[in-house]
Amino acid sequence: MDKLVYLHELDSVRNSADEMEAARRALYQEIVCNGNTVVITMNQLADSRAFLGLVAEDDGMLTAIKGLMLNGAIKISRYGDKRTASQYLQDNLQPTPAGSHGKFVLSGWDIPDELDIEERESIRDHIYRALRNSDTAYLELKKRAPGDDLSSLYNENAAITVQRYNDALDKMERLVSLMLAISDSSLSYVDVNAAPYPRFDGFLDKVIEAEGPHLSNGASSLLRKAREQLQASERRNRSPYYRMLQRDAGPEGTAARADAEEATRALDLCYNLTTEASIRCISGHYNWTDAESLASELQGRLESYQRDYDERRHSYPWEQQRTEARPAASPQLEDWEHALRIREAAKERRKTSDARPDRTEGEPCPSPLYETHLEDEGVLWRTRVRRALVRNILIMVSLVQDLMVSWMNLGNDAISDMVSDQGSLISIVIFLTGIFLFSRSKGSKSNRTLVRRAFIAFLGTLFVIVLPVLSVCELGSTDGALTFAADLASLPDMLFMGIPSLTASFIGVGLFAYIGWLIESKMEMPGIIDSAVAALASIKDLLMFTKHKSAVQSLYINERTKERNSDAESKPPFDLSSMPNEAKTAWERYLDATAEDDEWISSGPLEVIKDHARVLEFERSPEGRPIGITYESPYNRMVVDLVQDAADEQFAYERIIPMQKGAVVIVPLFQGRFVLLQQFRHALRGFQLSFPRGYGEAGLPVEKNAAKELREELGVEPASALTYLGTVIADSGLSGNRVAVFMCDVPEPKIDSSHEGIEGYETFTSEELDRAIKDGTITDGFTLSALSLLRCHMNAL
Repeated sequence: MDKLVYLHELDSVRNSADEMEAARRALYQEIVCNGNTVVITMNQLADSRAFLGLVAEDDGMLTAIKGLMLNGAIKISRYGDKRTASQYLQDNLQPTPAGSHGKFVLSGWDIPDELDIEERESIRDHIYRALRNSDTAYLELKKRAPGDDLSSLYNENAAITVQRYNDALDKMERLVSLMLAISDSSLSYVDVNAAPYPRFDGFLDKVIEAEGPHLSNGASSLLRKAREQLQASERRNRSPYYRMLQRDAGPEGTAARADAEEATRALDLCYNLTTEASIRCISGHYNWTDAESLASELQGRLESYQRDYDERRHSYPWEQQRTEARPAASPQLEDWEHALRIREAAKERRKTSDARPDRTEGEPCPSPLYETHLEDEGVLWRTRVRRALVRNILIMVSLVQDLMVSWMNLGNDAISDMVSDQGSLISIVIFLTGIFLFSRSKGSKSNRTLVRRAFIAFLGTLFVIVLPVLSVCELGSTDGALTFAADLASLPDMLFMGIPSLTASFIGVGLFAYIGWLIESKMEMPGIIDSAVAALASIKDLLMFTKHKSAVQSLYINERTKERNSDAESKPPFDLSSMPNEAKTAWERYLDATAEDDEWISSGPLEVIKDHARVLEFERSPEGRPIGITYESPYNRMVVDLVQDAADEQFAYERIIPMQKGAVVIVPLFQGRFVLLQQFRHALRGFQLSFPRGYGEAGLPVEKNAAKELREELGVEPASALTYLGTVIADSGLSGNRVAVFMCDVPEPKIDSSHEGIEGYETFTSEELDRAIKDGTITDGFTLSALSLLRCHMNAL
């Protein structure tokens, strides 16, 4: 069928044994039965247990899968400016100054969970070094000898044997070997889709807001709630939604749990549709410019996900992952060797438009839908494979026949004269064995020496005992009955007369076989044994492929798309111009971040330079520093600007931009006394007395944020209406965060000492508060600012 295909089954969240088995069979079916090219993402090279576990299984499986990737049957979709798998992994594994590799944990690489965090980090560091230096020996050096004590490497209440530890390193060596091999192969990659395409939040909006049976009201409500509470940057990924759903999922068997599971399936679908759309020239199951085709895809996929997740025992985010070692019924090594031979035999120039050498990157690359001409292309693929296999069989059988005839003619007469009618059979045995000896044998030197010694012993027995005995024996038939006669008296004469002739024949055959082997080796011609084995393999492949023809179609088919005209044009259901671009460069993300609000780009005596050329020139200067976003979290974004003052002097200036507005400080009064928390502040590495305060939460007005902070930090609800006192900016030299200040009465606080380092609270009268401020007991800037606003407010009344 010659189409690029993305398999939803290879999603990294599908980790149960049944799901991994289904994913591998889907991969096998697309490559072998359908003749398509499967495209995986670089993210799956770190997280997909189904694919990586298959590669790491053993050396034979590594060879087969590596061959399929180098052959172009499995490709990788590039990510942003990451051109190779090795580069992608290195960039994400590059250690921080503290030695950590961050959130990039290679979850699909089977780093044993029993190991403690330091050892897991050490293994990731060795993987990074092996990739950077193109040398798997970095992992080999970590292996332990039998009997070594590993107790210092694993967590408490966990243990790991030396065998399991070394086996895990062997698997990682195979994976590193694969990444290094495919990084040098242009056939192993396809480019990302440079043209606009739908994104995760766009797909999710279609699923949530669609009028129809896509999601239940409960699941839609959970996703809307999560979307409102997440920041804009977090809405582009599914992991933040997972955290929200994990919080809201009820006990097993409840309606809340069922809604959370349905919402999770919708997130997984949107992630996979986004990934699929990001791959250049991919063949999808729907036309995203056709609203009906897209609606059919969403509904059909959601139903397919529910069926698959239920039948294959999917682990949801709030469940403990099932970590069976491997699928019991997954395709075995012989299947994948068969797949490689099939693709090699039927290898032809790709017919899809991404093979055109004159096509430039970013140019539209129209791809037919998966369902287009499905049956006809399937027939063509099967015909193509059968013809290739039959051609291989005929060529190899012909070569074997020619070699057999030419080699046997040399010594057959001398042997036939000696052993009469048994000569032909014995000659075939001699020549095949000799050919086996002198053909390009595989294995170690010791193995080849053992085979040759065994062959010499066999020939000695044959010439000295077997052939002379056969020469004096005679088989016949009388009246339909077999007869046997032996003239043993003539045996000594036959030995005396026949051994020199047989010896000469043996020397001639051996010399001819050796010369033939030299010629084959120099000219890279196939040996007779190699040709015979290849012919048998092609016959086996033909039988296996014919058997697969009748296999039940298990892959997803969009019946509506199959029936519709894929070339029909309609109004695109997505406004692509407003979609966030996940592939933006770091500089583009910086521009977006600093332009999200007019207050960050307003003019002033310190001009923020947005000319990229000037920024690059400054970074390369002796006094230069990196410009852009240096750190980002759900709470803050650290930005380094290049600014220019009135004297035209350029310098770097740091600032913190809050990711959410709505931060609050509350002045609580209990029975007329001010309530201050005794709370540990990480920035000070010490305790501080202060009024309750907190970051804003997306989707909540500041008044509700204030009430939420009282519940979390004091354990109470406001006993009176919240009175707005004003806004403060506590540290305008570093942050422009505006914080709203409120006042209210509260009941007796119920402190949760486990929350955010809060150890307790103290109450103060106004006079006691003044003395505490004067003697330095209270130094918190937000508290002091809030008190100033309160007193101004009281004076104004």
